[in-house]
Amino acid sequence: MSTLRNLVVVGGIAALAAGYSGYQYLQSDAYAYGQMLKQAESARDTGDLVGALTIYKEVYSASESHRADAGAAIRTMLSIGTLGDLSAPELAETLDILSDFDVMPLGNPDPIYSLVRQRITAADVSVNDVADNIAVHKLVHALEDLDPEGDDLSDMHQQVVEAIYASDPTNLDAAVDMAVAPFESGDAEAVKAILEPIRSTLVDSEGARMLGQIYLSEGRTSDAYPLLSNYTKVRLAIFKEAETKIITLQDEIWEREIEALSRGEGPQSFYDEYNSLSPEEQQVFVDNYVVQKLENDAWYNAALEEYRSTAAIVPVALDFGVLQLRNAESMTDEAARNAELNAAEETFLSIQNVAGDSDDYKLYLGQVYFWLGRQDEGQALFDDLLRANQRSPMALLSVGGTLRTLGKVQLAEELCEEAYNSSDDNALKSDAAYLLSLLSTTTEDRVLWLERSDTTLPYVQISLKEAQGHLAAQKGQTQEAITLYRGAIDLSDALPASPSTYNNTALIHFGLHNLTGEKSDYAQGADLMSKAVELSPDDGIVLSNAATALITKSLYDTIESRVDFKTLRQTPTIHTFGYFYENEDEKSVLRDKLAANPDLQKAIDYYERAILLSP
Repeated sequence: MSTLRNLVVVGGIAALAAGYSGYQYLQSDAYAYGQMLKQAESARDTGDLVGALTIYKEVYSASESHRADAGAAIRTMLSIGTLGDLSAPELAETLDILSDFDVMPLGNPDPIYSLVRQRITAADVSVNDVADNIAVHKLVHALEDLDPEGDDLSDMHQQVVEAIYASDPTNLDAAVDMAVAPFESGDAEAVKAILEPIRSTLVDSEGARMLGQIYLSEGRTSDAYPLLSNYTKVRLAIFKEAETKIITLQDEIWEREIEALSRGEGPQSFYDEYNSLSPEEQQVFVDNYVVQKLENDAWYNAALEEYRSTAAIVPVALDFGVLQLRNAESMTDEAARNAELNAAEETFLSIQNVAGDSDDYKLYLGQVYFWLGRQDEGQALFDDLLRANQRSPMALLSVGGTLRTLGKVQLAEELCEEAYNSSDDNALKSDAAYLLSLLSTTTEDRVLWLERSDTTLPYVQISLKEAQGHLAAQKGQTQEAITLYRGAIDLSDALPASPSTYNNTALIHFGLHNLTGEKSDYAQGADLMSKAVELSPDDGIVLSNAATALITKSLYDTIESRVDFKTLRQTPTIHTFGYFYENEDEKSVLRDKLAANPDLQKAIDYYERAILLSP
């Protein structure tokens, strides 16, 4: 009885196991891909060549067990006779799918390429309607992707693009192709003429990249941002997917080959040579063996080519990361600024494997970390940059100048002095001297470093005259100081308009005012400060300088009639405001007049923004 019961139990268990095994198969990838093959066959039988090819491609790419069947079906389906019967749009879509294969399933694709090339060259774009020309355009693009070493189709490509664009300037693909040549030749105006009318449709196309980079070069960051954001985010996702794919595939092949060698499945010649080597040589020998296997693996090479192709986004992503940093610096809302800084960090980290060793990467990501309050991480990147460049004068100046903008004045000064003392290049020494003049804490040092700068440059000449004027004023040489200040102003007036020109010239006017006592000298400086803010509304230094100037100007307007400031050689200040009224009624009148002054209101706004923009 017990034996029978045991047999029944065992039989039941076996039946359950068999049932469970069947259930497992139904849930397996092998079963799923087998069903997909049937779906592809059904689509093919109903004449849906594109649909069938799309399914076959997924099976061919993902299922090793069904790859041979999928590849054979694709080769049978894509016969010359079948392709010859397709319309131009269908043929273009078919080629587009083929171009997306990691490893081409066709034994010899040349007959297909010849067929497509004949179809393209036979087209008469001058009489075709727009739809036919669009199909030819797609065929040209697809064939250029599939057969880049084939016959040159550039003339035909240009003809069909011009024909489409002439009929429909809003056609995205044609407009983008029309913009390529002027973009590469540096004709920004021609590119803008083509792409700006369809700016809202550029989305993440190459047109978005080209127009975005042009705007960025022109300082139009708010216009550049959405274009480069769309383009970069989409392509970074594709790049990261390709990166993950190549890393995973490399690990899988490496593990597979090592396991095969461990099981004794390698060639006998491998083991003979391996056993003759020292332990250190054996490791190198194994590594070289597996690397050769990687280099000869078609799927690995396809994944590597895809990774290299998608890595074209890296320099654009670097530009966009810098744009995100600058955008964050301009934000007055702390939460929004931190969110943008975190997004910039994410952008930089996403390209770390490719760009992480570059100087620009370290310099800009380091700034992101400083702004986020993670100064140790930022400084570590700067230090690494200096080590990698063996503390070259150029690297020292780059980091020193950056640290100056971040408020790290002492360290910036140390690096710039090291650059000046270690450089044999006159131009670099001049650059270092000028930076040191900006970092100087005494007028004597400022004059010294400016005299060591390149005094043929207009901005150096202006700075030097200003500093010499300030030094003369300190020594009581008033007339000489006035002459030097006016000379600096005359030189400044000849410079192109810019925030820095306005800001610096305004400061010279203020220095002149301190000597002349003329309200007009101060008013001209304050007006220039306002112009500087108009051109650079997100610069904390410009905002702070302008706020200070406007407060003084508003006080001049409020209490000028009560005091002869010219005779006193002084300017009104908030601290002396209490001397300009005799009773509470006069105080109230002056306070209300001052509060209503538009320059004071503007100054308060500037101060608040400047504080928020400080790192």
